[in-house]
Amino acid sequence: MMRYSYDWHGFLSDTPIPDRSTDVVPPDASGWPAGQRPNWTGHAWTYLDYPPPPPPPAPRRIAVADFRARFTDAEMAAIVSLAYSGAGDVTAAMLLLKIQTSNEIDLTTPEVTAGMAYLTARGCLAAGRAAEILG
Repeated sequence: MMRYSYDWHGFLSDTPIPDRSTDVVPPDASGWPAGQRPNWTGHAWTYLDYPPPPPPPAPRRIAVADFRARFTDAEMAAIVSLAYSGAGDVTAAMLLLKIQTSNEIDLTTPEVTAGMAYLTARGCLAAGRAAEILG
């Protein structure tokens, strides 16, 4: 009986992969839709876009103290002023609270990147500084 291997994403493999195979015959290569490849679902072959999308970036965690140190004194003053002057800015205050009460910051999370974009839009960070801080 012939075995058909599939990779860690479930895609049909041209080379044997121990413990990742099935005896269910995959579709003939002449019938594959453009840009797709057979993918093993655990029960049957289906077609998915190939190559698969890249994995999400690995978390890049740094200590909160190191994160705060990436800001200039003027930038921190602008953020604190935005958060606590007049009626105060709730979003800026929440960002400050998170960097005061967390042990680490994951620089890749959408929350962090959105927060940096918000601080740029509000004028606390100059254009391009968010990328430098997160870099």
